Amino acid sequence: MNDKEKIKTLLESGDTEYIEQAFELNANFTGADFEGVDFTGAAFSFAILTNTNLKGANLTGTNLEYAEMDGANLEGAILNGANLQNTNLDKAILTGVHSDSETQWPKDFDKNRQ
Repeated sequence: MNDKEKIKTLLESGDTEYIEQAFELNANFTGADFEGVDFTGAAFSFAILTNTNLKGANLTGTNLEYAEMDGANLEGAILNGANLQNTNLDKAILTGVHSDSETQWPKDFDKNRQ
């Protein structure tokens, strides 16, 4: 089972206590393929998401504060209400990202850069 299938199975289980433990501080998902996965409301604080594929993922209301997302592919991802404060988005692909007035971006971050 690949990373995407494991996460999808975990999310579908509905075991919220286990899900919270799986995404605790410093979880390392470097290079994982989460394309199209629904992470609504998940907690990724301090997670390592370097070069992770989150293309088209639903990250609505997700806490990504202090996450390391250098080189992550967020093309077409939904970030409505997501907390990205203090998140490293260096070299992240943000083409077609959906955000709203509730999305919290890193200080001085240009969300319109491509």
